[in-house]
Amino acid sequence: MWQKAASVMANGAFCTFSSTIISCGLACEVEKCGHRLVYWYSPQKYATVEQAYGLTEEQLLAVRNHRPSIMATSSSSNVDSGMLPMSVLFEA
Repeated sequence: MWQKAASVMANGAFCTFSSTIISCGLACEVEKCGHRLVYWYSPQKYATVEQAYGLTEEQLLAVRNHRPSIMATSSSSNVDSGMLPMSVLFEA
């Protein structure tokens, strides 16, 4: 009898643990995509940020230093609106 109870408990613990791991992984991906999206539309919001999951150090430095060299690779409409080009947004 106790073996069956232990088996049911182990299955429940495994289900709970695995769903927790999956949800944490999903939450990390959502955070990374969220930072990239906000960075794409409003890079100035990262002017005082030192680290953001999903963004490179170069991207954060570009916002802090307002380097026009990175923004100049974009079309003129993106430069005027303050948006950064996709190549900068999705660097590895």
